[in-house]
Amino acid sequence: GKKLYDLHTIVYGYKWADGSYNVFEPEAEGVRMIFEYYNNCVAVSEIIRVLKQLGYKSFRGGFSREMIMHILSNRFYLGERTYRAEISGTGQEENVIDDHEPIISMEDFKKANERREKIAKRYSNSRYYKQTNSGTDN
Repeated sequence: GKKLYDLHTIVYGYKWADGSYNVFEPEAEGVRMIFEYYNNCVAVSEIIRVLKQLGYKSFRGGFSREMIMHILSNRFYLGERTYRAEISGTGQEENVIDDHEPIISMEDFKKANERREKIAKRYSNSRYYKQTNSGTDN
């Protein structure tokens, strides 16, 4: 089937074997921790520091803010997977829901993304807005 033609990307928390993605526990633990800390309002810089301290390594070595944000917004951790048009067999991008074992619950995923959007919105506001509304919302 289509899985054969997929240029499978490396996804932190998973290993590709026997034609499918399998949860790779040493990294999956790190993914769960990222969501848990983020959902408990721990700063991203602090999450990165803790991961480093506990010896977690990404493919690039450490973790950047971008990588943490990518992990938090990646629906792959819900067990979903998007097949590109070239390999879907239908000629269009196809999203498969139960493609592989999830690492994160939908509840935790939604919570993280609500927080992410709230923070992004706050940062996109003007400096004046930030000065006049500082300290009202964390």
